[in-house]
Parts: sequence; C-alpha cells; structure tokens
Amino acid sequence: MWMLIVDDEAFAREAVIESVDWRQYDLEVKGVSSAAEALAFMRTQKVDILMTDIRMPQMDGLRLIEAVHESGWKPSIIVLSSFNEFDLVRSAMRLGAEDYLFKPSMMPRDIQDAVGKVVDRRRQHLQAPGQSGQEVCKREMQKAVDHIREHLGDKDLSLSMVADHVGMSKNYFSKIFKESMGENFVNYVTRLRMEYARELYLGSDRKIYEIAEMVGYADWHYFYNLYRKTFGHSLSYEKRSDGEQKAKK
Repeated sequence: MWMLIVDDEAFAREAVIESVDWRQYDLEVKGVSSAAEALAFMRTQKVDILMTDIRMPQMDGLRLIEAVHESGWKPSIIVLSSFNEFDLVRSAMRLGAEDYLFKPSMMPRDIQDAVGKVVDRRRQHLQAPGQSGQEVCKREMQKAVDHIREHLGDKDLSLSMVADHVGMSKNYFSKIFKESMGENFVNYVTRLRMEYARELYLGSDRKIYEIAEMVGYADWHYFYNLYRKTFGHSLSYEKRSDGEQKAKK
C-alpha cells in the first residue's frame, strides 16, 4: 500500500516519514509539497492513504480532497491541522476524512495510532461497497453506544477504550462522538450512569454504595454528589418524590 503525505512545510513531512517504521504496515511512503504534486502522483500511482495539510498555498487540503473524490479515487484520508482550525477540520471530516493530527503537538505514537487504525479499517473492509462514509459513521457510533451501555459498571470505561473498540483514534472518535450524539463522551456516560442509578435506587432496596459500584464509581460520596449535580437533587429525594406520586394515585 502507498501513503502520500502532502504538506508545504518540509519539516512536517519529514516528521511523519521518519516517525515510524512504516514497513510494519507494509506501507510505501512518499511526501510532496503541494496539492498539484499530489494529484500528479496519484495519476500514476494508486494511493491508499492520503495525509494532507489543510492550509496550503494555491490549492488547500479541502480542495485537494474534493479533487481526489472528483477523480474517482478512494484513499483513506487523514488531515493535518493547527489548533485554531476546528471548523476546517470539521469540513474535512464531512468530506470523508477519517482522522486528523494536530501538527504543533503530534508525537510519533499519535501518527502511528492514526495510520494504524486506518490501515486496519482498510484491511478489514470496514466500509463495504455501496456504503457512504455517513452510513459507516452511524454504524460505528451505534457500536460505540452499545459498548458503553454494556460497560456502564466498568470503572475503567473510558474514551480510549471505546475508541479502540470501534477502531478509531481517540481524537477522531471524540470529535465524531460529540457531533453524532450532541454531547461529549464524559457527559454522555455520566448521564447514562445517573439514569441507571436512579432506576436501581427506585426499583430495589440496594444501598447507595452498592449502586455506586454498579454504575462504575468506587467512591460513593463522589457518586452521590455527582448525582445531585446532574439532577439538582439527592437520591433520597427520588424515593420521597416517588412515594408522593404513588400516594396521590
């Protein structure tokens, strides 16, 4: 497989090329300095992974991605971006980018993680023929949500764990999850845990510390305060309120 790195900054290209032993992924790697060079290379060589900077002179990374699609080529795309370019990164994702790296802080392990997951997805044919990137994303988010619900009681449940489960890098999964679910990962998991805790409390005689452990919290004091912060009242209020409702009936 071929990976093409497109960046007008030579040090950024070299940082990627030299950061990892790409032979472990059976990848041939080439770096070019412009979108024009990239398109010229892709006309003569099938590229499996395209890693491109967003901001480049003449033709930027977004226009390059569009040109690649217009030409009928279907490489996996990873974008390189700066910290102040979230809107551009989001636009790249909507064009089909599968991951992104922050140039000012990217480390070899970040590059390896992003490329490794893309390689795995290609090898496993994650995106089946006829499926759009949007459909694949929806399926992967459902897979993520199912995994979260199955592991609400796991104290080690984390964004990294779920990202690994669906085969995405942590950064990419975090952004896609928030866009798909309308809230970030931590808030989503906390809300589900608190809702589950409420069901357990009202539907059983379990102690608060038992419920805390069942929804993934070792410290029941922390859990109790988090519940109050989430719903604006304590757990004990729930049973009083529930009892009042039953008495009225």
